[in-house]
Amino acid sequence: MEVCGDKVCADALEVLKKKFGISSLKDYQTDFFKTFHHHLQQQQRVPDFFIAQPTGHGKSLLFQGISCFLGHLALGQVQPSSTTALVICPINALIEDQVALMAKRDIIAKRWTHDMCAKDLECVDVLFTSPETILSDSSRDLLKKKDVIKTICAVFVDESHCIEKWGTSSDKRRAAFRESFSQLAEVRSLLAKPIPFVAMTATAMRRTRDFIIANLQMYQPKLYIRSPGKQNITYTLHTVNHKNVDKIFQPLIEELRIHKYDCERVVIFSNRDNVVDIFGSFDYILREEYPMYETRPYAMYHSTTEEPIKKHIVESFQDPNGTIRILMATIAFGMGIDCKNLHQVIHFGPPADLDSYFQESGRAGRDGKQSVALLLRYPKSFIRNSSETIKEYCLLEDKCRRQMLLKLYDSSEKIPEITPQHNCCDFCYQSCDCGDCHLPKHFIDVDEIKPIIDVDEEVVVEEDTECFEKEDSGNEIDSDE
Repeated sequence: MEVCGDKVCADALEVLKKKFGISSLKDYQTDFFKTFHHHLQQQQRVPDFFIAQPTGHGKSLLFQGISCFLGHLALGQVQPSSTTALVICPINALIEDQVALMAKRDIIAKRWTHDMCAKDLECVDVLFTSPETILSDSSRDLLKKKDVIKTICAVFVDESHCIEKWGTSSDKRRAAFRESFSQLAEVRSLLAKPIPFVAMTATAMRRTRDFIIANLQMYQPKLYIRSPGKQNITYTLHTVNHKNVDKIFQPLIEELRIHKYDCERVVIFSNRDNVVDIFGSFDYILREEYPMYETRPYAMYHSTTEEPIKKHIVESFQDPNGTIRILMATIAFGMGIDCKNLHQVIHFGPPADLDSYFQESGRAGRDGKQSVALLLRYPKSFIRNSSETIKEYCLLEDKCRRQMLLKLYDSSEKIPEITPQHNCCDFCYQSCDCGDCHLPKHFIDVDEIKPIIDVDEEVVVEEDTECFEKEDSGNEIDSDE
């Protein structure tokens, strides 16, 4: 929808693109900024926004760039009185990465702390906080002050699917893991003026989207919805009749042994017990060659991984030529980490739900290159709280996986035509007639295939939350499963 052809707005968008070194904005990004300008120009309330876009599609640019955009409008005809973005983020590491990244771009970003005063918020472009911190008594008092209220232009809720996943509990006997997530609408009342809320996520099915919108008390928000199934990722699934990780991952171990730091980068997601077992298979063969973790081309990331090693892993994956080529990880590694030069993600066993699957598999192919997401099912791989949708995805045999995704995520997109067809999914591979059909190399042993495992066979795997960092006001996350 074109809501603004105004020169001031167009100039502000050009300034924004120049600041971020990009030649163009995505359609939803352009519409987001133009909507802000249009409503400010008409002296109307800026609407709420719900944004579901795949990983790597520029959601963070909205809160990184809103202050720059509004600041330029202030030089023209429109006079926005507020230019600071308040970003509620679930993960400490994400906040630290964003603050460091913005400093390189001359964007003034700070972390909201309990001892802040109104003066600390002056001339700040982006303020980061957690649900627990922003709802603490000291933060509530600060949010009520007029000097603070007038600076905030929008409240961004990053990774907003956590509102349902962590803010609520389906088990009445257990409290929600991070209840503050389900109480963020209180920020709206504390600010005492109509400030737009922007809910952002990479994955949210219709049910989750409706829950988030209701929980944040959004009224007729603008929706920017795109299926999480990225067109440059080939989605494949194999079912194996055993759980022998030594055998399954032997080809990948051999690939790493031969090619060392030139080996293709791969991330293997699973629960913590499996991650430890898979790492053990690599370590048994390669440990003598790589006694120090700093030079080791394989690593393990889960709840009890020491902080220096976690930092080393994240830094390595932010470098396209980083030392670590093979990583075994739990869900702790999945959210918000920008993995460079990663074109293959393997799930050893399905995660609890499709949202988690696409959060994690979406780490691949952020550079636009063709990538692969492989899900391996083994006997009793469904966990106790496996969603029906992830079971449906795993049992799908006669339908394109992308068609299923577009249906489940209620996307308005037309079903993309992937060419060649074998790059779409394992089902479309079977009907491709391009003459050069091939599935991406998986580096795993899947010779022993079993048609279907009884879905009633499942193993109880409790969600591991030991790695969630805690503050005085509550939990800050580094999740595990």
